Amino acid sequence: MPTQKSTPAATEATVDPTRPQPLHGCIPSWAGHGSYPPRLLWMAKVHTELTHDVMTFTRHDAAARLGGGGSYPRAMRFWAQAFGLIEPTRPPYPQHGFEPTMRGDWFFHEHIGVDAYLEETPTKWLMHWWLLSSGTCPLPTFHHLIAESPFSFVTRDEAIRNVQRAAARRGWKEPTADQVGRDLTAFLAMYAPTRPTADDTARRTAFQIEENCLNPWRELGLAERCPEGGEGAFRINRQIGRRIPAPVLAYACFDHLSRTAPGEQSIALSRLASDPSGPGRILLATAPVLRTALEKTAARLPGLGINFTDNFDGGDRLQFTGPAFKAANAVLMDFYDDKGPGPEEDPATKPVSEQLPFDLTVD
Repeated sequence: MPTQKSTPAATEATVDPTRPQPLHGCIPSWAGHGSYPPRLLWMAKVHTELTHDVMTFTRHDAAARLGGGGSYPRAMRFWAQAFGLIEPTRPPYPQHGFEPTMRGDWFFHEHIGVDAYLEETPTKWLMHWWLLSSGTCPLPTFHHLIAESPFSFVTRDEAIRNVQRAAARRGWKEPTADQVGRDLTAFLAMYAPTRPTADDTARRTAFQIEENCLNPWRELGLAERCPEGGEGAFRINRQIGRRIPAPVLAYACFDHLSRTAPGEQSIALSRLASDPSGPGRILLATAPVLRTALEKTAARLPGLGINFTDNFDGGDRLQFTGPAFKAANAVLMDFYDDKGPGPEEDPATKPVSEQLPFDLTVD
């Protein structure tokens, strides 16, 4: 395989504004997780502790409170914020604290959360969606591999060079190979199951339980390690979208529209499938797959008024009634059989400065 040479870092002045910009909806953040993937009970622990003390992450005994090693609190804070489950405190709370978001409360409240212990596979898909679609995604390496790269199979070195080039084209300072490499370590630890050894095969049930408990997102089948292809080689399953539950796909469609065009009540399916941070790219779902999911949702929730018309490009156009964020909430409340207000706030009620929060403070 030919060697790909790394390009020098670009500057803002060299970015071509007429070309689609890579790493859409991302911020130049690298390895803020410290190479640790999110673990099964981390989000529940973070939610519980912050409910009792918004200053938990600043306490000298934060690691003991959160039940992890000394370097875990920073990683736990990173992932909880990246998933949109916590946010910086606002008055009257003190500065430098964190509090659960409405989404965090709805899912992970220890008493009334709809899936506090990540028992439902759709919840893991939803968290994957939130991770990469927020508009301030702090994982440009993940975003590139899943939503932008044209390759299904790639080696570790190729992936690092490709991410570096994408950052340069965006006009960012080029990340080091070590920074992107730590992102890749976390990516594979999060999504790619470990190949069982002969001993693991003999105790397959126990091995599978350990896999899912330590790294619950591996069950999604999004990535696969391919040691026969070279050191660090892996594959992205770009057909996985057809296996994602319909409520997740339908929710993602409405959630995407609520953030990108909150006043609209229609959108072309081709846009949902092709927008850089839309459900088609993040969830690897084609327009027909998205339509099927929306049709199933229409049958379950006729009150949303979901229907399809012809778009000017010859494709289908989704139409529905009511604000998109309410439609998104309705889909999740139906799936989780919850009668509450839902996990999403109306984007129009939040000041611009609070719509895209992410704390990059280094401890």
